[in-house]
Amino acid sequence: MKTILVVDDSHTTQHLVRRVLQHEGYNVRIASNGHSALACLAEHQPDLLIADLRMPEMDGIALIRTLRSTPCYAQMPIIVLTASPLQRDYTVVQELSVDAFLTKPASSQQLITTIHRILSKLTPTSV
Repeated sequence: MKTILVVDDSHTTQHLVRRVLQHEGYNVRIASNGHSALACLAEHQPDLLIADLRMPEMDGIALIRTLRSTPCYAQMPIIVLTASPLQRDYTVVQELSVDAFLTKPASSQQLITTIHRILSKLTPTSV
């Protein structure tokens, strides 16, 4: 079972995304900011991370920068799921090589399709 870490300070978003992902058979971990995400990563390395950009204490951009500069997390698949439609945010996270950028409210199907697409690239196919 694949594990996904959802990093968002909104309890509503946490609940909705957890419900959708669990329905799809994923194990879900939740963190409310970048600092708590790093603590969670120290205990369990997920297969994919979904992060908001605007959070207290340590925002999503700082979290992604930290992950991309840390060798054991540098290749971790990351989806940004944010209400911030700012072009500068999109440009910054693209420079940090995120795998997808979704703007809230993203549909459940859009989120699941994006996750499946990213994780399927990581799963070796048998010959």
